[in-house]
Amino acid sequence: MGDFSLSKRILVTGASSGIGKSIALGLWNAGYSVVANGRDESRLSDLAAQSNHQIEMVIGDLAEALTVDRLHDSLYSKPDSYPVLINSAGIAAFSDYGSGTVADFEKQILVNLTLPNRLIHRVLPDMLHRGGGQIINIGSIAAVNVFAGADAYSASKAALHSLGRTLLAGHRNRGLKLTTVICGAADTPIWDSMPEPPDRAKMLSPQDVCDVVLFLLNLSSSANIDEITLLPQGGIL
Repeated sequence: MGDFSLSKRILVTGASSGIGKSIALGLWNAGYSVVANGRDESRLSDLAAQSNHQIEMVIGDLAEALTVDRLHDSLYSKPDSYPVLINSAGIAAFSDYGSGTVADFEKQILVNLTLPNRLIHRVLPDMLHRGGGQIINIGSIAAVNVFAGADAYSASKAALHSLGRTLLAGHRNRGLKLTTVICGAADTPIWDSMPEPPDRAKMLSPQDVCDVVLFLLNLSSSANIDEITLLPQGGIL
């Protein structure tokens, strides 16, 4: 374990399902203090039940300033804890560029880039004031290996990746630890609406991503991994 691991207070977005839910439960099982955010009250209720109601739930849309404020306050509700933000919320829709609308494109930019940025912008000043904190952005291999039909998704994830690098360049000397987890295809509900997805049996599991997050949280305070690539055993599907 890292030398300050169990003093951490961890905020996980996108915790209603998929990777975010797996991370929230995995961190709670490891003994961490967890705050989970999502928009779906019924799914978050299921997560609460699985954690014996010990994970703190903040139901709300990250597009609403009130939700962002509530998440900030929950993250910093324990004065002596080390703050960690895990941006897991995201969406994906795949189609030929010309067949989608501008609104469709911009929705993915909003959810995958703008909303994580709003939350980072809200919590980062207090991280730096405390002498440090940790941000883990769940990214995508589509940021660095583009795919036809994934224009908005690739662009949004590439921008999130670049944002993480820029934040580190400006603030790592003030105690900021930040990692972008560049994920390959993972078996989550994101594929449910796709008529012919890749073979889901060959994908990463959400637990695989959680295991990487646990590894990052257990690093000593003197170490940081700027980015880490996690692919299925078979590579890019």
